[in-house]
Amino acid sequence: IGKNGFQYFNVVTDLELGPNNFLSIDSEDFYLNKHFIPLSFSNNGFLNNKIVFVGFGYNFQNDNLNWNDYADVDVTNKWVLILRGGPEGNNPHSTFSKYNTLRQKVMRAKDQSAAGVLFVSGENFDKSDSLIPLKYDQNQKDVGIPVVHIKREVANIILSKSNLELDVLENKVIKLKEKFKSIILKDNISCKVD
Repeated sequence: IGKNGFQYFNVVTDLELGPNNFLSIDSEDFYLNKHFIPLSFSNNGFLNNKIVFVGFGYNFQNDNLNWNDYADVDVTNKWVLILRGGPEGNNPHSTFSKYNTLRQKVMRAKDQSAAGVLFVSGENFDKSDSLIPLKYDQNQKDVGIPVVHIKREVANIILSKSNLELDVLENKVIKLKEKFKSIILKDNISCKVD
């Protein structure tokens, strides 16, 4: 094994943004750290495809509730736009808190064959709409697909092509909960994560 009995392997000890990050909608370019930022567990890669708004991106069953935001929509090879948090905000004692981690939402999307994830913070979750800072976490391994956090401004540009607004959608999802039906949007997004 290797030389002199040693097996060599790479260990990731840090991460930084490369020079090739971009996000574009209909030839309108957006700026890294102003309009979007990749998440630390994102895969490096490029994706240009349709977007599906899947509410909170839930897919779970428990004794009281069956919630599947992917039930009536095909997200195969598409971006999914997912709200951060849950219908009860960022309450750690919420029924939904165990389903609200970003990584868990990404893995659900990936299980449905989504090719990329766009996270957005609704008004009820984060009024300031701050981008998640990029920081290394040794427990956050690459999930195999691009994962990006976008500002509400960018989400509203995406949604406007389908005559939708994020704050209205967020409130609708909170009100309807598991009865909300995901929406295939009329726009494409091009994004490269580096």
